[in-house]
Amino acid sequence: MGLSPAEWLVASLVFAASVTPSLYPRPWLTQGVLSGVAVAIGLGAGRTAGRLLRLLPMRPLCLPRVARVGVLLLAGAVASSALLINYAWQVDVRRLMVIDSGAARYLVSVTPVVAVTAYALVLVTRLVRRAVRAYAGVVARVVAVRGRWLAHAAVAVALGVVVIDVGIASGLVAAVNDRLVAADAGSDPDVRTPRSGGLSGSPDSMVAWDTLGRMGRRFVATAPTSHQLRAFNATPARSPIRVYVGLGSAPSVRARVDLAVAELERTGAFDRDVLIVITPTGTGSVNRHAVAPLEYMYRGDTAAVAVQYSYLPSWVVMGGNQDRATITASALFDAVTRRLAQQPPATRPALLIYGESLGSFGSEQVFADVTDVRAHVDGVLWVGPTRANHLWRRFTAARDVGSPEWRPVYQDGRTVRFATNGADLSHPQGRWTAPRVVYLQHPSDPVTWWTPDLAFRRPAWLRDPRPDTISEKTPYLPVVTFVQTTIDTILGGNAPPGHGHIYTTEHADAWAHIAPPTGWTPADTTRLRAQLAPTRRVTHPSHGPSSARVPRGNRAPARS
Repeated sequence: MGLSPAEWLVASLVFAASVTPSLYPRPWLTQGVLSGVAVAIGLGAGRTAGRLLRLLPMRPLCLPRVARVGVLLLAGAVASSALLINYAWQVDVRRLMVIDSGAARYLVSVTPVVAVTAYALVLVTRLVRRAVRAYAGVVARVVAVRGRWLAHAAVAVALGVVVIDVGIASGLVAAVNDRLVAADAGSDPDVRTPRSGGLSGSPDSMVAWDTLGRMGRRFVATAPTSHQLRAFNATPARSPIRVYVGLGSAPSVRARVDLAVAELERTGAFDRDVLIVITPTGTGSVNRHAVAPLEYMYRGDTAAVAVQYSYLPSWVVMGGNQDRATITASALFDAVTRRLAQQPPATRPALLIYGESLGSFGSEQVFADVTDVRAHVDGVLWVGPTRANHLWRRFTAARDVGSPEWRPVYQDGRTVRFATNGADLSHPQGRWTAPRVVYLQHPSDPVTWWTPDLAFRRPAWLRDPRPDTISEKTPYLPVVTFVQTTIDTILGGNAPPGHGHIYTTEHADAWAHIAPPTGWTPADTTRLRAQLAPTRRVTHPSHGPSSARVPRGNRAPARS
């Protein structure tokens, strides 16, 4: 392509930055495409820098041939060294996350993807530039503009506005919206309409199956059956209640919340031992490990309710539409607590709160402070919190001296505790009063650590002491660390369970500490973790509701 030494050198430096370590390893295809884009940007930056230098009154001297070869060799050395260092990081991070080794295969696979991606982008850019020049030449002759560069600039700006405003912005938004709506309308192949009357979307339900959305259908259809619960506990069990209202189930937030409460009434949810109010993620998803532990612990004498507020991924909603989560979470919580206030205190179910990712943000907004939490609920589990969570920020900023940001201790853990895994919940050793609040947050979760401040300030989680799941090879580089964490946040899901933004059996440990039923033991928690281990997706067979009645007396600890 006739690239100059400056282009090669800048491209190699940008490539080196693109393969620096981040929070967890990326698949070879993802890294190859991202680095290819970075190389194309570097080539463009090098070309632009060269042209700007030629505009200076005193142009720099031309490099002799030997110096040009030296620059090319230097660029090659930078790129090769960066790739080898990236390989060493891949090995280290995969070891920390107990991922099967595949780093050597990664090294061989990523290089051609980088080359093909960069070549394709540069080729497209040059073709567009030639088209703009040709058209600008015609415009310059027609309007008699002196200085063809002015025509070039005018045409480029005009085309850019049209392409971005009409072709990219409008088209992209429409395409994304259409795709998300279509995806929400679909179902996983192994998800079937439930027959249990305690599940939304069943023949007895007030909420139509086809209005639940894909995530809602998955949530209700993966509920454990009374047979599974009975087999685990070796005692009679009930079919758990799961209520879900999708965006298509009612036309407004108020109507959706009213429908959810009516569905709770229909199923008898307010007579169960436990009622959990869930704020889902941006797409409407509810982690299948979020509610199942409680259903197994309480032998199905539980009810869970969630209302969808968006089709979009959480990171998109956080870009400016996070009020959707707050408004829906507040409306649902207020409606449920108003209904519970109508019952005598002795007959009310224990009220628990759950939110993950953006769901934790929306759920947090319901409460002003920890005193407000203690006054209204019997336990809280917030998982993978975002940097925007106001209570999380307050607790983390006021953490006890000596505790790290990635696992803070707040007020000796008397009410609020932070855990990176189940074992952390037993520390500190002091008294943990009820109702209890737990934050589950992995040190390698980019959703928790993403903030614009990363562009210019070294984060506390990259200082000593560093968590053992973040590689010592992970550096802090201004701007680069921000970009890397942003990419990790957007792509997500590439980490194994127990790392990154993937939370699974930790929920069992958390609920066992927050709201254990009478007689529950650590050995029971161990059995429950094994039962819920993410080996395969559990689907809901078409079993009808169980007539078995679980004896009362398994309630979660009452509010103190």
